[in-house]
Amino acid sequence: MNAGHNKGRRRFLIATGALGGALVVGSWWVYRKRDMLTAPDALEAGPGEAIFNAWLKIDSYGRIVVQVPRQEMGQGVTTALPMLVAEELDANFADVTFEQAPIADIYGNALMFGEGVPFRPEDDSFIAEMNRLTQFKVGRILGLQATGGSTSVRDAWQPMRQAGATARAMLVAAAAERFDVPVAQCTVARSVISAGGQSASFGELAGAASALRPPSDVSLKSREQFKILGTSPPRIDIPAKVDGSAVFGIDVRPPGMVYAAIAQSPVMGGAVRKFDRARAVEKPGVRAVLELPATSMSEAAVVVVAEHYWQAKTALDELSVEWSPGPHASHDTDEQRARYAARLDAEDGRVYDEAGEPEQGFAQAATVVEADYYAPYLAHATMEPINCTTVVRSDGTAEAWVGNQAPTVARWVTAKAAGLETENVTLHTPYLGGGFGRRGEMDVVMQAAMVARELPDTPVQLIWSREEDICHDLYRPMGSAKLRAGLDESGSLVALDAKIAGQSCVYSITARLLPGAESTLLKDKTTAEGLFDLPYAVAHRRIA
Repeated sequence: MNAGHNKGRRRFLIATGALGGALVVGSWWVYRKRDMLTAPDALEAGPGEAIFNAWLKIDSYGRIVVQVPRQEMGQGVTTALPMLVAEELDANFADVTFEQAPIADIYGNALMFGEGVPFRPEDDSFIAEMNRLTQFKVGRILGLQATGGSTSVRDAWQPMRQAGATARAMLVAAAAERFDVPVAQCTVARSVISAGGQSASFGELAGAASALRPPSDVSLKSREQFKILGTSPPRIDIPAKVDGSAVFGIDVRPPGMVYAAIAQSPVMGGAVRKFDRARAVEKPGVRAVLELPATSMSEAAVVVVAEHYWQAKTALDELSVEWSPGPHASHDTDEQRARYAARLDAEDGRVYDEAGEPEQGFAQAATVVEADYYAPYLAHATMEPINCTTVVRSDGTAEAWVGNQAPTVARWVTAKAAGLETENVTLHTPYLGGGFGRRGEMDVVMQAAMVARELPDTPVQLIWSREEDICHDLYRPMGSAKLRAGLDESGSLVALDAKIAGQSCVYSITARLLPGAESTLLKDKTTAEGLFDLPYAVAHRRIA
């Protein structure tokens, strides 16, 4: 099939998707307005708390509890998102705290899908806009809770401000009824509503206000009216992290918990050949020695479960595991780098962005500069060791505690590995001791559930050693690039040609988490990000 035919076919498929998106655009805005505030069944009120909507609870003492559906890994999301609600609520930010939101479709991160399409930010063409809207719609329907791509605040910007403004209107209505004055006479400042010499706190009004019908439409503040947004209040998570009460995944201690240490195939795709089980089971505290099969998400491994981690780790060292390296035994970094360089020289690549006449620009340039770049595989090396604690109960339920960047997926994976329905799994997301995308992977989640299934009713905390973490990280891919720049006589950039060789992160993670769904139909934005969406004006450019 010739290249022109392929290009036409891609355009047809993209256009078809865009037209499909056009059919849902009208219904999308109705869907969003109607459903982005309704509290899910999974959101429960604690003692003295009143639920206003999916994003907000207020208790009788005036404590404002914001639901945060993104994961805190040091980036400050547990302060930034509550600020959105507090701004429209006109709250005293000192009254604001947060909870990790339950897993529910309403908390899905649609923007991660909408921004995943490979179009430049300023591209407002019909195809680009329809693809963004379609992907955004798909993201909202899937309801996938996930943290990444610097999308947390931007995805929450509208619904969480809407939640604060709606709750404020309900509180004002309750105050007006109590004060027997028109709503227009009420003023709100720092969690207190006043009118005609009377005042009441949010806590005093919460019960009555939450029982009112939410208004169908509220106005949001203009940027000039902001009092909290744009400021830097103390982060809500600082006290717990300073006094040591903050709970990370490795800190959880459900009653009766045991520990597991793991050794995985040193070559990706390898298998266990044999190991000396007898020597390990004789060690003090050892409860089980297990062999785990390879899955799409994890490598073949052996695991020792014991009463304490050091018991498990030292017994693991006694297994003397022999491995079959599998098909990737000959993989070599230098060979791959050379292969990338050869392809950059010989192939044109898949075009991500093109403008002007690049070769004409180079012909007219006063100076041409060329450079080759290379980046090796890099491990994320999160500060907190990779870990997951799981219990699979004999009553057909399971519970897992894991620092993760996609709780919806972590729950699915736990259910799959435990042989249970998803609704029978409870998943907790404690603080993450570093994420960087690494904790969006589900290898340790899958492994912990497989181990826990073999020890019913026993919580098992699986911890990877630092050696296992570095050796079995899902690495930032190797990449090579060849850049050529044309400068005019004043030194201004007039032409740019860039080619990048590397693997597709999106294809790879899809193959791991959703085998069979991976596709190369759409370009992977992450492979050329920062070049194809370059913010600088270059008249003649080609990025491939």
